[in-house]
Amino acid sequence: ATNTFFGATCGRYGNRIKDGRFELGGKTVQVDCNEGSNHLHGGRLGFDRKNWAASADEAANAVTFTMVSPDGDQDFPGTVHLSATYTLGDDNVLDIRMRGTTDKPTILNAVHHTYWNLAGQGSGDVRNQSLRLHSDFYTPIDAELITTGEVLAVAGTAFDFRKSKPIGKDIDTLQDVGTGNLVGGGYDHNWCLNGVGPGLHPCARVTDPASGRGFELH
Repeated sequence: ATNTFFGATCGRYGNRIKDGRFELGGKTVQVDCNEGSNHLHGGRLGFDRKNWAASADEAANAVTFTMVSPDGDQDFPGTVHLSATYTLGDDNVLDIRMRGTTDKPTILNAVHHTYWNLAGQGSGDVRNQSLRLHSDFYTPIDAELITTGEVLAVAGTAFDFRKSKPIGKDIDTLQDVGTGNLVGGGYDHNWCLNGVGPGLHPCARVTDPASGRGFELH
């Protein structure tokens, strides 16, 4: 467990909640604040700080992790039973499935928070790696990395990855957005993904020109 959440399963709520407060069932719920006055990735003792049970299914080439988050955990209501199953297929697809059940109304936004560097561990930054995102819109953030509520078109901005381009091509044009790893600029934004309805939709494709490695996210 680190403050960067590298490789973590984050929850109950991945991303930030302003002032750690939200409305649920006509009442205001106050949850743990672990990044200044805001809630981030589940709080100080979020899912990334829990001990999960593990079971392997060798026939399916899968492993399932399970954990129970009790009522009041980081001040979230409801007992949540969570599972995360990772299956590696013969087609080189890594299938990640998260499931949660609760005994009373709550919010649950568990997030797989792995970072990938296709050039390999310790190889430096990813600026030369190419990224394509299936997204026409993004959500701006304020100085505390909280979404402003706006939804803006990526066209004509540094957030336009509709055609593949190096991640670092426009990164230095981003203004300083304040806290965390983004002092001096960088990407820590949400993109609104294209595609509706059931089933998997293409989200992103990343390639490393030096090694030839790449992956697609659906």
